[in-house]
Amino acid sequence: MKIVCCMPTYKVMDTKCVQSLVQFQASLLNDGHHVTFIFANNCYITYARNSLLKAAASVPDADYVLCLDSDHIYDYKQLYKLIADLEDNNLELLSAKYYVRNGFIRPRKIAALRLNKEKVLEQLDGDGEKQEFGVQEVDAIGFGFLLLKHRFVKELIEKKIKLFQITEMAEDIYFCDVVKQLGYKVCYDADVVVGHMSTIVNQ
Repeated sequence: MKIVCCMPTYKVMDTKCVQSLVQFQASLLNDGHHVTFIFANNCYITYARNSLLKAAASVPDADYVLCLDSDHIYDYKQLYKLIADLEDNNLELLSAKYYVRNGFIRPRKIAALRLNKEKVLEQLDGDGEKQEFGVQEVDAIGFGFLLLKHRFVKELIEKKIKLFQITEMAEDIYFCDVVKQLGYKVCYDADVVVGHMSTIVNQ
């Protein structure tokens, strides 16, 4: 399996996140996979995201593109679960579940949003009675641990459309809106929970 990992970085990275990334790479390599890492350092986020996907699309014969943020904690088994669920549900992209930064007040919110009855995007509860399980379709997801089929990324880049922009919405929400307009599903996997650094690992 050939995986392209894309990460925007900003000067420093927490030690726990570095350890997670190094161990993640080592485990994938030990399992015999080919892993390519692409970084965009100290760039405006829309430029970084777009440049990373363009670079990922140009990697020959890749199977998947994994978008990572530099403040997350994860392991290779979570990637395997995400790949299995992506393929089983015939999806082009699938995000892991992770809590928003500093979201310690219960119920905690996650980086997945759905339109409510008033057609306003609303962050989902990550625990408590409203928490979800399995693969769930939503309207927007984050890029902290987002798996995409490489073929799909190439198709998006070849369309030469604007994939990232910050308007009244963040760049990741804008991307999801574009993807939905093209007819693709936006989903997260509530059974794959990765950590998000805050003052502690929020997991």
